Amino acid sequence: MNKNDFEKQFKEAIEAGRNRNYSKSIEILLSLGAVSDAPEIQLFLGRAFHASGEFGKAVVALRSYLELQPDDIRGWFFLGRAYMAVNHYKQALICFKKCCETDANNSLFLSHLGFAELKLKHINNAVAHLEQAHIADPNNEYIFRGYRNALYVQALRIINTGDYKLANQMLSFVIENGGATLSAYLYRAFTWKNLGDAGRALLDIEAALAFSPDDPDLLFQKAMLLMQNQRIDEAFILLDALKIKMPEFKGIELTDTILTIWQASQSLLQGNPKTTLQLVLPLIRRGENNALLRTLAAQANLELKRYEKAINHFHRAIELDPEAVDLRISLAMTYIEVNDFENAKHIIQGAKARGAPPEDTEFIEVLCITQGPYDPSLMLPVVQRLLHQRPDNLHLMFVYGECLY
Repeated sequence: MNKNDFEKQFKEAIEAGRNRNYSKSIEILLSLGAVSDAPEIQLFLGRAFHASGEFGKAVVALRSYLELQPDDIRGWFFLGRAYMAVNHYKQALICFKKCCETDANNSLFLSHLGFAELKLKHINNAVAHLEQAHIADPNNEYIFRGYRNALYVQALRIINTGDYKLANQMLSFVIENGGATLSAYLYRAFTWKNLGDAGRALLDIEAALAFSPDDPDLLFQKAMLLMQNQRIDEAFILLDALKIKMPEFKGIELTDTILTIWQASQSLLQGNPKTTLQLVLPLIRRGENNALLRTLAAQANLELKRYEKAINHFHRAIELDPEAVDLRISLAMTYIEVNDFENAKHIIQGAKARGAPPEDTEFIEVLCITQGPYDPSLMLPVVQRLLHQRPDNLHLMFVYGECLY
C-alpha cells in the first residue's frame, strides 16, 4: 500500500471514530495493521476498542503501541483507562503515575490517578491527588464529585480512629457540597454524638429520616437522642410506636453512657452487631470501661465471627467482673469456635469453681474431652442426653456421629 492510500484510509478510520462509528473504524484499522506496522494504528485501534466496550482488546492494542512508542504519554493514559475498565487497578495506577511524572499538574492525569487509588483503597493518596486535580480544574464537576466521594470514604476511616472532630468537618464539607445523603447524615450524627452535641446529632438523624421515614433503626436512634435532649415524652411515644419497651431505670440518671449501652443491647437483640460495635467502642476508647460494655463488644464480634476480638473483649469483661460465670462460659464457647479446646477447658474449670450450673459446663467439658482419646461406649449416653437439651448443636452432633461409628 502506497503512502497516499494509507493516509487516506487512516483518516477515514479516525473520522469514523469521531462519528462514533467504532465498528467501521476498527475494521479499517485492522486492515491497515495487516499491511503496516505504523505505531499510530495500535493507538487508535486501542481507543476504538475501548469506545466500543471491547476493553480486553483495547489493552492488547495499547500495550502493542507502547512497545513501539514507550515514551508517548498518550499510550500510557489510554492504557491506564483500559486497565480501569477491566478492574486491573494496580496496572492502571502504574500507567497514571507515569503520566503524572511527565505532567504533574494535568487535571486529567491527576484525577484518573486519584480514581485508581480510590479503587485500591489508598484513600489518603486518592484524596490528595483528586484535590490537586480539583485545584487545577475547579469547574470540572466530574473531578469534584470524585474528590467529594474520596473525602467521604476518608471520613469514615477517620471515624474508626476516633478523631470525630476531623471526620465531622469532612462530612460537613461533603454534605454542604452536594453529598447530602442518608449515610452522610447518619455518620455525621454519629460524630456529633461522640463530640457531646446531642442536639446536632438529632438534627442529622431527622435529616437522614427524610430519605427513609419508616426506617426502624433510624427511628430508634431518634428516640435515644430525644432522651438525651431531655424530650422524654416524645421519646416514649416513638418507642411505643416501635413496640420497644423501655426498662425502668429507678434511681439511675439517664446519662449518655446508660442510654448508649441500652441502645447497643437493643441493636444486638435486633440482629445489628455492627451497630452495637459502633455504639460501644467509642465509650471503651474514652475510658468508660465496664464489664457490660466489654460483653456487648464481645457478643457483637462473636456474631460477626471475629473470634479473636471476641475473645479479647470477653477476657477484659472477666477482669472487670471475675465472678460472672456466664462470661466464662461464653468465652469457653468462643475458644471452641476456634478449636482451642485447651483454653476452653481451662476457662470452664474456672466457671465450675465459681458455681456455674452443671448443665452449662458439662456440654463444654464433653467437647473438650472428645478431642483426645476417649471410650465412645461410655461417652454415647452422655452425648445423647446433652443432644436432647441442645438438639441443634453441630459440635455435639459431630461427637455423636463419632461415638456411633
